Amino acid sequence: MMPEKQDQDENTNLNMAIQPPVKKSHKVRNIAVVCLVALVAAGVAWWFIESRKPVAQQPPIQEPDDANYDTNDLTKLMASVSRTAPKLGWVDDGPLVTKNPEERPSMVRDYNGASNEYSFAIKEAGLRHTVLNVGVGELVSVENREPYRTTYKTNSIEDRIASVVRWNRENSAQKITVHLRFHVGKSVPRAWQDVCGTVHMEDPSFGVEADAPKWWAKSGDKYLYRDFYEKAMTVLGAQVSAINAKEETKNIIGSVNTPGAAPNYPEPMIIYTGSAAIRRNLIAGGFTADEHDKFMRWFPTMAKYFRGVTVELAMNPYQSILASGETDDSATTKAKYQKVANALIRTVGQRAVLANYSSREAYFDPARRDTSEYAPLYEWIERTKREKNVWSGTQMARAPRVVRTIPPSVTSDNTEKWDDVAGWTAARSYNFVETTGPKSNMVVSGIAQSGLMNRWPISYHDDSDDISTMKSIGDAFARNPHP
Repeated sequence: MMPEKQDQDENTNLNMAIQPPVKKSHKVRNIAVVCLVALVAAGVAWWFIESRKPVAQQPPIQEPDDANYDTNDLTKLMASVSRTAPKLGWVDDGPLVTKNPEERPSMVRDYNGASNEYSFAIKEAGLRHTVLNVGVGELVSVENREPYRTTYKTNSIEDRIASVVRWNRENSAQKITVHLRFHVGKSVPRAWQDVCGTVHMEDPSFGVEADAPKWWAKSGDKYLYRDFYEKAMTVLGAQVSAINAKEETKNIIGSVNTPGAAPNYPEPMIIYTGSAAIRRNLIAGGFTADEHDKFMRWFPTMAKYFRGVTVELAMNPYQSILASGETDDSATTKAKYQKVANALIRTVGQRAVLANYSSREAYFDPARRDTSEYAPLYEWIERTKREKNVWSGTQMARAPRVVRTIPPSVTSDNTEKWDDVAGWTAARSYNFVETTGPKSNMVVSGIAQSGLMNRWPISYHDDSDDISTMKSIGDAFARNPHP
């Protein structure tokens, strides 16, 4: 940003030559002329210096003014925050977000204890990053009356990452960075649903469902969901900065995501438009493609409230609905993820992270050309990473899906592919890969399987060469270009 001009004291900075005696009126006039000339000269010099400076690539970020904190205090806190660690190499994808936050809150993975089944990856394989999947409703409170004041639930992040704080305190040479993955949809504060109204969303692939707040809802000219969303991001951005500034948790949070209005998973492009029932629900609730597009270009700009951390966008082929009520399968619409990602890049610059949570053998095997709708998505991410110098990464698909199933003999229960998929991802210059998660029962290509050979963490160290493979892949990620 352009530095502010410093006021000058004309009485102390004016250097006048000795003049012969003149009448008082002439003397006053001469002083005024000299002052004017000096000011003009100073202005020209200032303009010349400023015009030679490179133009800033990012617009200035304005301080939020509607949160429950003092922006002057935030400025002081940020002055003490140095660069945090973005995702790099192996990342633990973390436990799933809770379904019952009152009974069992979302928590980061606990790596402590001598018999811990995950700590081998840190101690022996070089893993240094983990994810906290957490609902926004677990972190902020919203008054259920106008103006719907939003406040941070005291220690709600700190309590959920306490086990990592302990690990870092006891293992100073192997510290872990936490990455916050905010969930909305079914995981928002109740006031969002009450005020915006809800639409029932169900993923037919996994049988998960949500009564998600309508992100297009308006009262007059005011977008209701956007108001709630911005207030939450303002409060959470301030708290992330405060946590990273404290000595005990210095720079412990490396990134956050930008979730938009994703109903079940933090993947905002996915709204299940392949389902006729969901399309009917959306249209009955007032959904229009135009309002959806406007929102999708707006929500990435709310990343402006997060300072000093990278901000991740989970990308998929864009989904929308035609005026006829049918799903919009046009290539133009599917490519609108580019507009969403570019909005994030314009907002946070090189702190942007372009990610996808579906990498698998079918998409990355170099011996077989990928012809799926994901091929142009990955190509665009890779090209944009090079051209705009941003971060990129993937999360591997769930364990049963990471293998290209070839009935009846090849399945994820008898074929190990997590290592190949991660290695292929590194070879294509991505910066990180997240683990596959635990085994989970599902039908893939007509075959029931659980991902027995690709489950995290057991499959990652049940062969003699697994740990050395993890280390080698991690080193490959570390060599890839990044901001």
